[in-house]
Order: sequence, then structure tokens, then C-alpha cells
Amino acid sequence: MKKMLKKVFAFVLAFALFASLGVVREAKADDHTAFLMFSDRNWAFGNWDANLASATTSVSLDGGTYKVTLNAAEVGGDGNTAAAGAMVFCVDIVGAQAALDATGETFSLTGLKVLADGQEFAIDQSKVVTGDIEGNGNFRIEIYNEYGSTVNDPAFEATSLSFKNTLEVEFSLAKTVKLSKTASTAFLMFSDRNWAFGNWDANLESATTVVDGAGTYKVVLNATEVGGDGTTPAAGAMVFCVDVVGGSNAMKEEGMKYELKGLKVLADGKEFPVDVTKVVTGDIEDNGNFRIEIYNEYGASVNDPGFVATDLSFANTLEVEFTLDVVVNSEPSTAFLMFTDRNWAFGNWDAELKSATTTVQGDGKYSVTLNAEEVGGDGTTPASGAMVFCVDIVGLAKIADIENVKLSDLKILADGNEVQFDASKVALGDIEENGNLRIELYNEYGKTVSDPGFDPTKLAFAKTLTVEFALSGIVYKAPEPAEPATSSAGPVDLDGTYNAYIGFQTPTYSFRNAFDDASYGRGILSADGVEYFMQVTGWDADNNAIKREGTFVDAVIAGNGTYTVKAEGLDLKGDFDSQDYMNLIFLSTDIPNTGEVTISNISLKVDGKSVELPDAAQELNAESVDYMNVQLQSKWSKTGLAEIGAYHVPMTSMEITFTVSGFNYDKAAEAPTVTEAPAATSTPIPTATEATKATEAPKATEAPADNGNGTGTQSAAETDNNNVNEQKSNTGLIIGICAAAVILAGGIAFFFLRKKK
Repeated sequence: MKKMLKKVFAFVLAFALFASLGVVREAKADDHTAFLMFSDRNWAFGNWDANLASATTSVSLDGGTYKVTLNAAEVGGDGNTAAAGAMVFCVDIVGAQAALDATGETFSLTGLKVLADGQEFAIDQSKVVTGDIEGNGNFRIEIYNEYGSTVNDPAFEATSLSFKNTLEVEFSLAKTVKLSKTASTAFLMFSDRNWAFGNWDANLESATTVVDGAGTYKVVLNATEVGGDGTTPAAGAMVFCVDVVGGSNAMKEEGMKYELKGLKVLADGKEFPVDVTKVVTGDIEDNGNFRIEIYNEYGASVNDPGFVATDLSFANTLEVEFTLDVVVNSEPSTAFLMFTDRNWAFGNWDAELKSATTTVQGDGKYSVTLNAEEVGGDGTTPASGAMVFCVDIVGLAKIADIENVKLSDLKILADGNEVQFDASKVALGDIEENGNLRIELYNEYGKTVSDPGFDPTKLAFAKTLTVEFALSGIVYKAPEPAEPATSSAGPVDLDGTYNAYIGFQTPTYSFRNAFDDASYGRGILSADGVEYFMQVTGWDADNNAIKREGTFVDAVIAGNGTYTVKAEGLDLKGDFDSQDYMNLIFLSTDIPNTGEVTISNISLKVDGKSVELPDAAQELNAESVDYMNVQLQSKWSKTGLAEIGAYHVPMTSMEITFTVSGFNYDKAAEAPTVTEAPAATSTPIPTATEATKATEAPKATEAPADNGNGTGTQSAAETDNNNVNEQKSNTGLIIGICAAAVILAGGIAFFFLRKKK
């Protein structure tokens, strides 16, 4: 009979429909009904929907504090017989999650309290599960469910709950952003002042919990598992933190960040007072973790701790309960001064030159300064006017609403002297549609060229160029739901064959680009009929493209197996005079990036010696949507590929070995196909004089370098977001080389190559 009742319950629970009534405050049109769902372990005191008005309340999508009450007498109780524990104990808010989904939001839960016959019944809120648990659009607060996830790690002993008259649940809700990538392990890091009771990582399972967005959590350190004997107490605190491993990085991917809303410390079950306002939080160690630094002898909290570090003592357990909220990420953005004069000198094109950057975080006044001596100046010879003169605030348009941002207090200082200009003619916005907020003071290839606010030929400075500005109206926003990247290269033929190639770029831009590069890729011919993809291409003193020594061993991907691609017989002397590592080393394939095929076990050898690769070198290039490409090294990478293991330069050979899986068949035992380069002949590209005949100027806003996708060209005016240039004529190529010729003739390096120590 009990089995039959369980089956009936499961059916009812899966298909119940819930209505809406409000009892706490006046209901609004967009309110949703919350009701208390309950059954004891005898399947008595049962309430399964919102039809029992006394057990409901009206919940606003804006959140608030609420209470629902189940009267035993209305569900079969007699006032004398007590409920026998709990079988199902939840609060369902009908249709709330479906309504919140429209804006990408959900509720975070705090302040949960259970009262049985008016007496508070202890609940561990950190173990309560919330969300659209049944996929029916309701927002559920699952306190306990014999058929839910809470059965494995309940917030209370299910048999212990008892009441004869009333069961009440009080709770507070706050609207927060719904997340998709949040699961992180939190662990309690601790050592006392004798360096005992030590726990330093997430390997001690009992001291961990899973953090998956806004909510209340608990971590517990058992003394006997870290050297304690259950009698001798810990001697104060030396390090006392909670680390949510990868939590900050996970939030950044969502455009969000964690905020600490509440904290409680229990030593041997007794609350130990901590001033939460003095707890330090954030990605404190720049390792992607979210740290709650309660105290750290070597951290910021040592100067103004929230408790006396010598006072903390426990012999058995140390518990930390903490409540996190998830809010829109208003992390700092980097602003940098982008500039080149009319001789393409004094050039700065990105945020790598730290002295020319500042941090922007919300409304305020800011300043950026370019030091001439750091970009090729001698401190005496002045810049000759301005060709490109902008301030870019990197990524701000991605995380903030910039539609109503206003620019004020704008000032230009050349060697400390104010430059007069018409501020009304400055262009402001996401001008290149790359997510940056640009202040375009002047750009020969931009909006300001036709009506500049000053004479660009007269701007001169020998030492410093400073831009001061104020921003207002920045409103940080939740990101749009990310659309999964899809390949436009077509489906993968899992019974077919494909190709793999080695690619690279040296500090002086000798290169082999990705096979699908629009200007230098496979099958693309120059005006002289040269296919640059089939040779190692460099540049002569006049900026003409020339063939350099070297051949490629490409691979035909014919089934699952291990393959190797190579560059051999290289002569790259002179390319590494200013930098002792490659700009780029990458693997390029023509396999459509659909997720059906996997590339793994990637290794690199230089001159026959293995090179240590970071974990990021095993991952597909996220920006290469159409085809499967892997960056082993990228000077401009923000994901740990800027510097890899040491290797010899200039090298004479490089080889990449990798494993392919996912095809319907396995590789036969065959040698890779060797692709010989054409005969060594100089292959000049049209001269600068010829290039100037072009009717259209290049889009010059960035330095002539690859954007990290292995598709760099030598066009001085190219921006770093046009790695797949769709120009099919030779016009763009001619103009780009013309501009590059001017750059190299002037002896200017567009990137200041600095090896991190």
C-alpha cells in the first residue's frame, strides 16, 4: 500500500497545477503565488497546491520578505496528533521562474526560518536547494524532498520535524541574475598560530561545499582530520579564509561577480563574533578564485582584522556559514592612449604599455599619458602631428550600457601645455563595434577626419602627451544570454579526410598564417601569382614580401590517430634581436568546428627538444568558430599563452604532434604528406608608390600584428578584430603593405616586446 501511495504521490507531484493568492500585502498584477507544499512521513498533513488560501502568500518578482503557514486542522490534523517528520517540505512560487527567465534573472534566498507550533526549528540553509527544479516554471525552495536532491544531504533530520497545529516558513528573496556556469568548489583554508590544524586546498572533502551562484553555504573543518586530537584546541588563527575555487573566473564569464552578504563563524558549535565589515573579498591572489579572507597574517586583513586573531579556539569543529549574492560585474576596465604621429612614429596601439593606461570603474575623472621615450622618441625630437589619436576603454561597452554616457572635462596636454580644441567634435562610442568605448580625438581613417576639433598637423610633443577626461552615465548591465558559437564551415564528414598545418609569426612578422586567412591563406595568390601560404614569408628592407628558407610538412587527417606537422630548414636569423620568443605558434586545420571531432595530447618540439606547454595550449582557440585551430603560444593571449616553456631561438625546426578522435574510422599507418615550398625567389609586393594609387584608405586604428588567431598581416592600419578579412581583391593587400612600408622605413616598432620575469 505504501508503494502505491508513493507512486500516486510522484504522479501528483509531477503534474500538479498551482494557482495564485496574496496574503502578506496587496497583490500586484505581476505577483506570483507562493504556497507551502508538505507531507509528513505517513503521507498525512498533505498540501500539494495553491488552493489552500491560508497556506499561500503573494510574492513580487522584485523580491521581499514573506511567510507561508500550514494549519494542521485544515489538512486533516486534530490538534493532538503530531506530524510524523517530513516526506516533502517545499515552498513553490508558481510561475515565478518562467517570468524571471524573460530577463535572465532568478531569486536568491536568504533569511530562511522554520517554526513548528511557533517554536523555531533548526534548518541548515546552506543545504536548501532552490530554482526551477522540476522545469515547470515555478521557483522552488526545496527544504526537504524524499524524491529530490536534498535527500542525499538534508538540511535537517527528516524524521525529527513535528508539529500539531502550525508549520510556518519565513524567507527573504532578492532578484539576481540567472547563471549558466557557476559550479565551483569552496573550501575552508585554515592554520592556527602554531601552524597546526592546517588545511590549504580542496582535497579534504569534508571541508568543502559546492557553490553555484547566489545562496547560503557552509564549510566545516574537523580538527581530527587535520592533526587535532579532539581535546587540544587550536591556538588562534594565522590564516582563516574560504576560497571558492575558480569562482571569480566563473562569474566573469557570466559578466557577473560575487558579493558577500552574510557570514557566521561557529567554533565547536558556538558562534564566534566576527566583524563582517572587515572581511576582505575578491580575486585576492589573481588566480581566478573568489576568496573570503576572514583573517590572514599575510593579507590585507592583518592591518584591520574583524576579530583578535589569538582569541579563536576550537578542539573539534570550525564552521563558516556564508551568504553570497551575484551582481553585475563592475570590475575595472583598462583605458589606454592610442597614438601615432603622421610619420607613423610614437606609436602605441594597445593596453600593453602600462604607463599609458589607467583604470576606469564607473563615473569619474581619469587621465592617460604617453611617454615619448617609451615609444621610440628621444625626448628632443617632437612628434609630427597626429595620424591616430584616441583613448580606448577596453571592453566597457560589453559590461555597461554606454548609450547615455557623457564625456566632459576633456583636456589635451602636450609636454604639459594645454592644446586648444573643439570638444564638441570628439567622437564617442563603440566606434569599432569591438566592445570598447572609444574617445576619438582624431583618426585619419575615422569619423573625425572630415571635421576635426584641432589641426592634426600641428600637434607636437617631445616628452609627454596627456589626455584628461571625465565620464558620467555609465550603467553596468547584466550580459545578454550568450548564443553558442556555431561553425559556418558546414558539417564534418566523419568518413572524410582533412588537413592540418603548422603556423607561426616571429617578432619581425615572418609568418605562415592560418589556412583560411583571407589575405595569406591556402590558395590565395598575390599579384605576382605567389601563394604565401606555401612558403615562409618575410620582409626585405623595403617592406617587400620575400620567401625565406624553410619547408613545411603538413598532415592529411585521415581518421582517428596521432599526427605531426612541421616547419623544417628554417633560417630566421635577425628575427629575435628584440624578443627571444615567438609572437605566435599555432596549429591550423580545415576541420569544421562543430564539436564532433576532438584534438588532444598536443605537444611541441623546437629543434628536436620538447617544450613545456600550459594547460591552455590544449584547448581550441575560442575565437576560431569556423575551423578547429589551437594556439600553442600567442604574445597577445589573455589566457596564459603569452609565455610558454623555454626554447632556442632562432630555431631551425618546429613540430607539433597531436591526437585526433571522433571520426568513424581510424588512421592507417601512413607517413604525412610533405609539401615542398616553391623555388626560392624574391617575390616583391607592389611598391609603396603603386599602393598610393588606391582609391580607398585602410582602416588604420591598430598596430600591424596578429590578433591572436594566427591570421596576422603586415597592414599597419589593421585593427586587431579583423582576423578574417573578407576583402578578396588585392586593393586591401596593396594598401596594407604600403602602410607597412612607411612604418618600417621610419624604423618604428609597433609592439614593445617585453619578456615578463
